[in-house]
Amino acid sequence: MQIRLFTRRANEYTHIYAPCLEDLIVANIAAENVILDGEILAYDRGGLGYNKGLIPFGNNRSVAAEEIEWRKKNPGSSENPRRTMFYVVFDLLHVSG
Repeated sequence: MQIRLFTRRANEYTHIYAPCLEDLIVANIAAENVILDGEILAYDRGGLGYNKGLIPFGNNRSVAAEEIEWRKKNPGSSENPRRTMFYVVFDLLHVSG
């Protein structure tokens, strides 16, 4: 399965977020072709306050870069134990296979 990630304005962000999200998406989708609509979010397990760990919008790139760097230093580990990326699916737009 090939993963491609786009913004709502059709800008491709696969190179930024796929290293963090590809394994998770592939493991949880049992179709050959699928188009999902959703939101990429960042989470801080040590976070406190109103958002209870959600990292404010605008910080996803830095968290993704941090997670990629952490994975390089910790091969075989699935995610950063402190800050990580996740994908919330809103709609299933297309599915086949």
